[in-house]
Amino acid sequence: MFVKRMDNPPTDSPLPRKRTSNAVGWDYGVLFDAQFPYKVKCKLCRKEFSIGVCKMKEHISHLKGNVADCPMSTKEDQEKFKKAIAEAKNKK
Repeated sequence: MFVKRMDNPPTDSPLPRKRTSNAVGWDYGVLFDAQFPYKVKCKLCRKEFSIGVCKMKEHISHLKGNVADCPMSTKEDQEKFKKAIAEAKNKK
């Protein structure tokens, strides 16, 4: 009898919509590569990030320096993400 091992799940299974974090970045990002759980894709412009949702927050909020601005984010989106980034910095 063949027993299937579950410690290496198949890569063709659908990816979860987001990680188990409540970070605001997951409102606009999805995982897209089962081999690399930190690869995230922007739902608005489809840009891919390999550092996780942290860079996506900067992308949506139009924070200069690390990533390109999202051409599809609204002013409300930008303010929401800037506030989330500021709150995260204040926690540290």
